[in-house]
Amino acid sequence: MDAVTRSLLVRLVRAVYKYERELDALRRPEGVEMGHHTLVERIARKYGRTREEKLLIMETLANYRGEE
Repeated sequence: MDAVTRSLLVRLVRAVYKYERELDALRRPEGVEMGHHTLVERIARKYGRTREEKLLIMETLANYRGEE
């Protein structure tokens, strides 16, 4: 596995982990007032370097949750 692919894979795993933690916070009664789509966009901006990577992260998080 080359360094670029490895870096992207590590960032994808980190994004999913962050998504799980933030999603738990949204489900709490005193949770953050933020929509799901906003959460996904924020995580994609943080972990994606290029537009394509950001879209890949958003798609991965949507598939992870079971959305189309």
